[in-house]
Amino acid sequence: IICSDLPVLREIIEHEVNGILIQSDDQVLWAEAISELLANPELSKSIAENAFNDFMLKYTWRSRVDLISRDFANV
Repeated sequence: IICSDLPVLREIIEHEVNGILIQSDDQVLWAEAISELLANPELSKSIAENAFNDFMLKYTWRSRVDLISRDFANV
């Protein structure tokens, strides 16, 4: 995941952990980020695995239902 470095996205994306955050209006930085991921397959794989794991743990419908159910159980 390569995305614009916006506050709302920083809530989900951690730079070089589960994505790459880039200044939105700097095409050179976007190209450099793509080149870095192509040149560094270990980083690319790590980011992809972390992003997938975050998705499965936090953002599927099942995980959201589980979170809501836990909240109601604590009421």
